[in-house]
Amino acid sequence: MERILKEMNLQMKEHPQEREQMIEEIYKIEQCTFPDPWSEKSIADTLSVSGYRNTAVWIDGELAGYLFCSHVLDEAEIVKIAVHPKFQRQGVARMLLEEFLEWCKDHDISRWMLDVRAGNVGAIALYRAFGFVEDGVRKNYYEHPREDALLMSRSVSR
Repeated sequence: MERILKEMNLQMKEHPQEREQMIEEIYKIEQCTFPDPWSEKSIADTLSVSGYRNTAVWIDGELAGYLFCSHVLDEAEIVKIAVHPKFQRQGVARMLLEEFLEWCKDHDISRWMLDVRAGNVGAIALYRAFGFVEDGVRKNYYEHPREDALLMSRSVSR
């Protein structure tokens, strides 16, 4: 099984003809992963804005998962992380997080933040294993279904 991790912003600059296909593949994963998926326009906007580090993992030529992170000064935030259901529990999310952690270290990011649905036990366990701690709760932050968001962060050191 061949696993390839690529930075999507760079991929689109080098291969602009792949942009629409990549947006469609991400949208398909959004639809089967989230109760409130992003629109294709939101995905396209995220892939073209500066201040984001967007990476993806392909397994045997198929998009398996992606990570959208924003960064400003010495802070970064996971905006979106998703793994296609057929590739879940195979280390794809961990691979994305490990790559971004190394990128943060190389770019002097000192704090990494995220929010996650309070009921997403699997994701919370992964984040805790990755060193994230709970900072607070945003009541009723998510819709479809209505749910609290746990705010989590971790320090990044070289």
